[in-house]
Amino acid sequence: MFESTAFALKPLTLICLFLLFMVLYVLALRGPFKYVAMNDATYRFSHIEIFNALALNPIMSFIWAHKNYKRDMLDTFIAADEHKMQLLQNQLFPLFAKSPKNEFALANKPHIMLNLMESFGLQMLEHSNDINLLGELEKHFEEDFIFRRFLSFGNNTGPSLSMLFTYSPKVLLKSQYKKHYLAHTPIELYKAQGYKVIFLTSGNRTWFDVGEFMEIQGVDEIIDEIILSKEYKGVEKSRFAYGIGDEFMYKKALELLENAQQPLLILALTAANHSPYPNVYESISTESIPPNLLKHITRKPYKALNTYIYANNEFGKFLSAFKNSWVKDKTIIAATGDHRMRDFTIDSIKESALAYSVPLYLYVPSSYQHNIVYDAFRVGSHKDIFPTLYALSLSEVEYLNLGGRNMLGTKENDKYEFAYNQALWLDEKGIYPLHSDRGYAYENPQSLLSNGEHFALDEYHLHFPKLYDELNEQQLRFRLINMHQHKQD
Repeated sequence: MFESTAFALKPLTLICLFLLFMVLYVLALRGPFKYVAMNDATYRFSHIEIFNALALNPIMSFIWAHKNYKRDMLDTFIAADEHKMQLLQNQLFPLFAKSPKNEFALANKPHIMLNLMESFGLQMLEHSNDINLLGELEKHFEEDFIFRRFLSFGNNTGPSLSMLFTYSPKVLLKSQYKKHYLAHTPIELYKAQGYKVIFLTSGNRTWFDVGEFMEIQGVDEIIDEIILSKEYKGVEKSRFAYGIGDEFMYKKALELLENAQQPLLILALTAANHSPYPNVYESISTESIPPNLLKHITRKPYKALNTYIYANNEFGKFLSAFKNSWVKDKTIIAATGDHRMRDFTIDSIKESALAYSVPLYLYVPSSYQHNIVYDAFRVGSHKDIFPTLYALSLSEVEYLNLGGRNMLGTKENDKYEFAYNQALWLDEKGIYPLHSDRGYAYENPQSLLSNGEHFALDEYHLHFPKLYDELNEQQLRFRLINMHQHKQD
């Protein structure tokens, strides 16, 4: 009744169809072109981990593993020389310190939020010509504690995050040591005091495997863009190569603080202020950008400037909402930049220190402000953040200290009155580029700008960077190798 018909395709047609299918398959894997949907930094797309695992294939996994192996530039660490480590401490300062007695904090444990903000460099503000680049954050800078003569430790996110959250001067996130537990971190210290520790980011937990690394270090909960996208509307419109809009992270932060059942330490990492930049609302038109500022921004000035303002404004909006909440009386908030603003030209002499500067912002409820000594022009860097938080929130707790001190306390030892970055360091006397035998004088005691005058270094200043780096590496090797050996013995 029905006649069967044979439908034969010519070999050339079959080959063309196969190639077309493969192109469409690759495009489907890649996802939308506005952001990279599938790579080793962003392959996690679901909060159900088995789905993330199923999305990978052996070839993809092998290529990523090989790339990460080549990117791991860390040599195999040998055990620390404990005798040498003691000699270095004698030359510089002890590796352990104790927070002051704080009976109020002991009885009323505050929540702590430390916000590490992407590319929040201060050199942009120096050339702003009185244009408000902070948005709603500006009023909080005026109301609370702010330090501007302040440096990041690293000049990329990885080094600053590693040093700030785990006291590691080396980035272990993608290294052979990424699954090693590090003792004496702020995470361990706060957990021992009854805190729940949360890592909260508007980026993806697969970036440098930061989520897994944080879990190994004892973090109780990881919240990233995938989880945030399940909870809030409008997330997809803000998605880009490195994450989502920061406002969703701040919404979650406020909810966490308001609903907490125990003291919280929130370690936050923003993502939005990173090229190629998400789509954000316009804060300044191209025509309104001051020429003196415009000439310094070397790439995408309109996008760079509007994203910079957006990131600051959203943090400011969060602070405004937070200060209208009941948790304002029992929460301490600190914020800083992870590194300088990139693609921004500087005067290599006059602005050498400004180029690596980030702010330190502190909100401290009045009930926790005991024995405060505030000098807005005090120099500092990332090493000082947790010693400051320990003094405000803990009582007589011993902690690993890499030359840090309470930025809101009295100056007790001049050896601690320095700021350190991987490119230069500074103290109250001047600016010292690493690997240089000269220092540069400040324009004035309230500035990071140099007047260009240079001077020879005394023996302490000449050798300090090398000694400090050696002490830093020794303490890391001790925590990575020696402490594990002692446990095995």
